[in-house]
Amino acid sequence: MGNKDVVIPVKKTTKVLALWQAYSTLYYQSKHKPLVESAWTSYVKGFKEESVSHVGDEAEGSAGKLKKMKSRIEIQNEVVQAKFKRETEEVKAEVEAYVKGLKKKKVQSPEQESNDVLIEQYQQLVQIHLLRLQTYSLLDYDLQWHRQDTTNGHCVCESHP
Repeated sequence: MGNKDVVIPVKKTTKVLALWQAYSTLYYQSKHKPLVESAWTSYVKGFKEESVSHVGDEAEGSAGKLKKMKSRIEIQNEVVQAKFKRETEEVKAEVEAYVKGLKKKKVQSPEQESNDVLIEQYQQLVQIHLLRLQTYSLLDYDLQWHRQDTTNGHCVCESHP
């Protein structure tokens, strides 16, 4: 059996959330969504105004590069991180307890759990298949020594006259 035939079980571990990410998970709908929407709208408006004024500056001859526009998720992360820094100790303790609970449970997504089950079942089937192949090859070896001549019904193996 070569190295390519060895089945190595691989289990994916779940990533532990940073505190601010857990905070976002817990409070996004109730606390952050309106703030993020407002910050995103303001950012886009300011970015457009800055881009228009920058085009005017280039026409006047001042050299400069356009800033790359941030994505909405970048703005969302900035808002949530800033809000988390200003949050009360009570809320921070609640978020820490939530993250510790996740670590203890080692929660996996249902998709990952079903993948793990499928991988395990597949590995079991491979093992069964390998055992069958070994059995069949042994049977074939035995049958080669004990096959009978089909014309006269006599054994033609070397061990029997």
